[in-house]
Amino acid sequence: MSFEYTDIITLENYLGYTIDAGFQDQVKSWIKSISGYINIITGRVFIADTEASARYYGGKSKRTLRIDECVEVEIVEIGRDYYGDTLTEVDDYILLPENYEQKGIPIDKIYLKKNYFYPGINNHKITAKWGYSATVPEDLKLATTIIVAGILKKQVSTGKDIVSEKIGDYQVAYDKAKGLTDFENARSIIESYTKFTI
Repeated sequence: MSFEYTDIITLENYLGYTIDAGFQDQVKSWIKSISGYINIITGRVFIADTEASARYYGGKSKRTLRIDECVEVEIVEIGRDYYGDTLTEVDDYILLPENYEQKGIPIDKIYLKKNYFYPGINNHKITAKWGYSATVPEDLKLATTIIVAGILKKQVSTGKDIVSEKIGDYQVAYDKAKGLTDFENARSIIESYTKFTI
């Protein structure tokens, strides 16, 4: 699956000029590459699936089960040796973290009200729409735009008042003052989304 965390129109608005139609396919390729790179370094997928699919988890005799980030949980099935008992959210479980919708953050845990997740391997089946958010967060869209704009500028730069940086395998270029500050801001935004696992 490919991801696009910005688009040609947003890039043109940021750059202040129109990208030649014959060059747009190349720019779209950079958008996909940088979006995929952001997924890798943050450990997240920022545009959730539009259709729910099942994933399997092993329990650890606890009431709370950590799951992959998702925007909606449709079905929770628990079991001892294999999944089987279907639960309903109102009566049987709570999605966490608390107030995830108001905070604009994904669901990443399920808490059982009356039971616990039996120990096992793949004995609990969760059907959900997996991913961080329904649409890419606006600040991450801006960060992607800034980085792709830097790659584009590197391709057309004359070297005058240009500072180069690297992000992954890509060389990006910016005007010394504002552009470099934008790049540092973009890097900070991406770092703020990086998922740390314990």
